[in-house]
Amino acid sequence: MTVESTAGQGKRTKESNTESRNEMMQDDSMEDVFLDTEHGRDTSIEIDHPSRSVTDHSGWFPANPSPNLVAIFEEDEDFNSAKHETQMWSSRLTYLIASVGGAVGIGNVWRFPFLCYRNGGATFLIPYFLSLFALGIPLWILESSLGQGIGKSSLGCFRDLSRRWKGLGWLSFVANQGICIYYCVVLAWSLRYLGAGMSAGPIPWAGGSGTEYFQSEILHNAYVCWQRNGTVDWSKVGEARSWHEEVYPLSLLVNQSRLHQTDILDYTQADEMRRRFGLRCHETGFHQQGRIIDENVTSLLVIWLVVLVMVFYGTKTLKWSVYLSIPLPYIVLVVIFFRGVTLEGASDGIRFYLQPDMERLFYDRVNPETGEVQTAIDVWINAASHIFFTFGLAEGILITYASYNPPHFHIPSNAAVIAFTNCATEFFSGFCVFSILGYMAHKKGVAVEDVVAGSPSLVFETIPEALSLMPSPKVFNSLFFIMLLLLGITSATTIVEVSVSILRDQCREMIQRGGACSGLGRLIMKKTWFLPCIVSVLSFLLGLLFCRRSGSLWVDLVDGSISNFLLTLIGFCEFVLVAWIFGMPNVRLLLHRRIAWFPKSLLGFLWKYVGPVTTFVLLVAGVR
Repeated sequence: MTVESTAGQGKRTKESNTESRNEMMQDDSMEDVFLDTEHGRDTSIEIDHPSRSVTDHSGWFPANPSPNLVAIFEEDEDFNSAKHETQMWSSRLTYLIASVGGAVGIGNVWRFPFLCYRNGGATFLIPYFLSLFALGIPLWILESSLGQGIGKSSLGCFRDLSRRWKGLGWLSFVANQGICIYYCVVLAWSLRYLGAGMSAGPIPWAGGSGTEYFQSEILHNAYVCWQRNGTVDWSKVGEARSWHEEVYPLSLLVNQSRLHQTDILDYTQADEMRRRFGLRCHETGFHQQGRIIDENVTSLLVIWLVVLVMVFYGTKTLKWSVYLSIPLPYIVLVVIFFRGVTLEGASDGIRFYLQPDMERLFYDRVNPETGEVQTAIDVWINAASHIFFTFGLAEGILITYASYNPPHFHIPSNAAVIAFTNCATEFFSGFCVFSILGYMAHKKGVAVEDVVAGSPSLVFETIPEALSLMPSPKVFNSLFFIMLLLLGITSATTIVEVSVSILRDQCREMIQRGGACSGLGRLIMKKTWFLPCIVSVLSFLLGLLFCRRSGSLWVDLVDGSISNFLLTLIGFCEFVLVAWIFGMPNVRLLLHRRIAWFPKSLLGFLWKYVGPVTTFVLLVAGVR
């Protein structure tokens, strides 16, 4: 590797033994240019790729490149100059840490353990790892290679491959922002828990009141109750005042004749009716959403202000924030792990986590209490959808981050590092969570599978309640929610950065087209603060929908719709676009010329056949 100044760099001459080799080297020559943002200097790095001179790859490339590929190659000069202007990563380590920060988030501590819990512990790990190697890593390499080779966001990449598929970039934008909106709501709940846990006095959810605190204080949930052999006409559940002003104190509810099926009760009252009189009680859900909860709005505003500041200052904060926000959660996980495995009953939880139940993969199950049917295909769908969610696949994150890479970063090794780190974090967090679940099961005298009721309840009911039973409960609760906030804010910042990058690519296209829209595009690009502010403000306003009684239901609805369907749909379209429409020979030539690497037999087979077929089957199976 030799380093030359930009001003003094001339046209390179290559020494070779034959004239044909000289010609080939000139055609394939490429300068890897990037901006060293750490020291503020412009550096050009020339990298020799010996494999080009000793291996003939012509058999992998098209005889007649497609018009779209020719158009991409015509932008070679702009491609290198764009690297000068927008380059973020001054080193591979910074890129890897930032990518880990985008992949490792709340989902590793909340979503993965809950899916393991719901789908039979270690049983879930079988389709999880199969999905990782069949879908996760191949699609990760596909998206990263497109971003690094084309140097644009998902919108720009898909537009360059085929202008008819530009809408796929906007679809990833919708999925990206949908996740970010409810993600920040969950962070707002975590911020409220952190504030309550650090305040003076005892922890509010201590003494077995974890469910009551989350349902009443955080969500303000309302309920209706009826006889077990009766039904409820939800159309008659009318508007009621906030449960804080409810006219049904417990002393009056003793007489069931005073209770009607249209009466709205709070969690404490509904629990009393359930325990004392055996009534069925259910959340009013979307039927009676109530008012916007001021405390949740305030916390959500604080979260979005922090995210906006990190996005607004770009690399100045992102580069150093990842060095701080990524190691700290791992330290907290280690502390919780060693405390959790020493708790009484922890071995029962870990045994449930590691002991597979193979029947869950092939036979349907019916919940005897609720009558809910969980089909075997759900286990496979949940595993594949979680791989999409945890790696940020089909969201445009990988494409955008890789677009800031210098061309010489080795993509397969980056994929291996990030996949190992992400999966190891999830597997390790499983030990932390299930040791606590075993402890809670021992305290309550129930089986491990009966401890958790739902997805949000794992993080906001069960674990906080368990931590409150430990010595120094405030310390452990504070550490837990600080960890969630650090993980979540880093991921949220990544998501917003990607959305802003997509909008900037659209503005550049408006400028190139000329006309009336070009002036608007130039104005937006000139005001660097405009797009981050617009994305953050609109996302905050949409997040108000989650700040009502039905907040947790909206989180489940949006998370399920995006993770189980939309991301899978986008992944299917990406495989089809790259491998079939643009074509594998064209992809190989593009990547070989731009980044001196291209997929060969195995990856080509996965991109062209395994990926499209698997995602299509998941889509069909998920539509029920």
